[in-house]
Order: sequence, then structure tokens, then C-alpha cells
Amino acid sequence: MGTRRMSYEENPAIRKAKDEALTKALDSLGGYKFLMFGYWAAQWVSLNKLDHFPEHNPFITLVKEARRLPRVDIIKNHTPTRNFETSKAPEKLPEKIDIPRVIV
Repeated sequence: MGTRRMSYEENPAIRKAKDEALTKALDSLGGYKFLMFGYWAAQWVSLNKLDHFPEHNPFITLVKEARRLPRVDIIKNHTPTRNFETSKAPEKLPEKIDIPRVIV
């Protein structure tokens, strides 16, 4: 007896979850919610690994485009607004700091 593979129609829960994850990932990306995009894209990839008939990654074009873009070296080009080597801490901190209460 051989192992019977599940057909695409036999596993609608994974397909539905993948569709939902893809929709939410693209909605998040369109709304500048990059962390949520990453979450839902990772969900789609994880569900795709569980699927008996995995699909091609719908995010591959986006990944290739991101790899093609030039990198910005933030640390090398960063200009500090304060020189920490020459700045000094205050001689004495105040005993009490008066912070006004705001009632909302």
C-alpha cells in the first residue's frame, strides 16, 4: 500500500488560511504596516510548507526588487548631533524635579 496524497480540495482549511494571510500581508504593506506585513508573509510561508501542494511564493518579486535596490550605509554616513567625548555631565543633579500633573 502506498501513501495517499491529499488532494488540493481535501485540505480547504490550509488554503483558506493561506488566502487570508496573503490578503492581510498585502493590505499591511499597502498601509505602511511593515511589521504586520512581515508577520502575515511569514504565516503564508509557514502554511505553504504544511500544504501538500505548495505554491510558488507570491512575495518573490518583492524580495528580488528589494535585493536590487541600493543599500544605504546608515552608520558610516551618520553625523552625530552631540560629541559624547567632549560633553560633560552636570556637576550636581537637582534634588527634586517638579512635574506638573495633567488630568485628562
